[in-house]
Amino acid sequence: MFKASEVSFDAIGFKSCWKGKSKLAENGTQCEPLKVAEHETQTIGHDEKESQTDPEREVTVAAPDAAVKPSLVAFVVRAAALVLGELERADKSRAFDGYQLIEEDDDQPVRRLFTLRLGAKPADKSQSSMQVACLSWSSTGSVVAVGYGASEHESWCEHSTTLALWNVNRKDLNVNQPYNKLELRSCVSYVRFHPSEPSMLAVGMVTGEMQLYNLSREDDPFLGSTAAVIQGHREPISALHWLARSAGYGLVSASRDGKLLVWKYSEAKQQLQLTKKFQLMADQLPRAAGRRAGRADSEAGLTALAFSHDNPDQFLLGSEGGGIFLCSFASEVPITAVTGDRVEGLLNPVNLHVRAAPGPGADAAMLPVPPQYLRVGRLRQ
Repeated sequence: MFKASEVSFDAIGFKSCWKGKSKLAENGTQCEPLKVAEHETQTIGHDEKESQTDPEREVTVAAPDAAVKPSLVAFVVRAAALVLGELERADKSRAFDGYQLIEEDDDQPVRRLFTLRLGAKPADKSQSSMQVACLSWSSTGSVVAVGYGASEHESWCEHSTTLALWNVNRKDLNVNQPYNKLELRSCVSYVRFHPSEPSMLAVGMVTGEMQLYNLSREDDPFLGSTAAVIQGHREPISALHWLARSAGYGLVSASRDGKLLVWKYSEAKQQLQLTKKFQLMADQLPRAAGRRAGRADSEAGLTALAFSHDNPDQFLLGSEGGGIFLCSFASEVPITAVTGDRVEGLLNPVNLHVRAAPGPGADAAMLPVPPQYLRVGRLRQ
C-alpha cells in the first residue's frame, strides 16, 4: 500500500533565452520652419433684378378644310397628272445611256474635243496639197475660221482655196463638213475676227489682197477688197489687226513687202480705203539683226505685228532680218530714198530698235519685249 507524505524541495530558476535586453539611444533631427501667412479675399456680391418679357402670341391654326381652297385643289390635280407623266417618260428615256460624268480631279489639263476636216476625203488632187495656213476664233468662242493654202508656190498664186467656218456649239456639228465655206481665188495667209463683233472677218491673201466679210449676211457676206488699190500690198499678208477705237471698221495690215497699211471701210462706197502708209526699209535694220548687203532703199519684210494694250498708238514690228522695232502711228517722218528725195506718201514708223532676234522673224505672241507692249490673245475651248 502506497502512502503519500509531504515533501518540500528548494526552488530552481533559469534565465530566459528568447528575450534579450533592449538597447536604447537618443538622436535628434531638424526640419525647415513651417511658414504661415495670412491673406484676405473678397467674394462676388450678388444682386437681384427683375425683367418682363412680351407675352407669347397665340397662333391660331385654321382647320384643314378651311385652309385649302377649291381652286388650289383643282390645280394640284391637273399638275399632278402632268408631273407624273413626265417622270414616267424620263424613267423610260435612254438619252443619257453611256454618259460618264467628268471627274473634277482630271489629271489631263488639255483634252481633244474635235478633229475638224474639210471633207472626209479630198475632192480632187489639187485640194489634197492644201494645208491649214491660219485660223481665228470669233469673239463668242463658238465659230472658228480656218484658212487653207498651198505649201509651195513656184510663181504667182493661182490656187482656188476655201475658208471654212465651223460652229462648235451647234447641235448638228459635222466635223467633216463646215456649216459655211467662202470660196477664194488665192491661198489664205492670215485671217482674223473682229474683237467684239463676231460676224466681222478679215482675210489676208498670199497675193497681198485683203478681203472683208460680214458673216451675218447669209446671201452675200462679201463687203469689200483691196485688190483694186494700186498702192496696196504685193506680197503675202503676214498680220492683221482691228482698230477698235476708230469710227466704223479700221484695219492694219502688214506684209512681206515691208509695208504697214491702215485701212478704213466705207459703208457708203462699199470698199476699203487706204488712209495711211508706213514702210520699213532695209537700211533701218541694224547689222546685228542680220542685214544683208544690198540696196539701202529696198524693203524689209514684215513678219509679226503686236499692239500695246495701254497705248493704242504704239505697236511692235518683227522683220525678216530678225529685228524687232517699237513703232508709233503718230510718226510723221517721211521715207527718204538713197538720193535724199522723199518717197511720196510713205512714212517711217520706227521709234526704237528693241533688239535683234536670231532668225527670220517671230510670231507676235513670242516677241521678247516687256509685256506692256504686247496684247496677248487666248484661244477658248
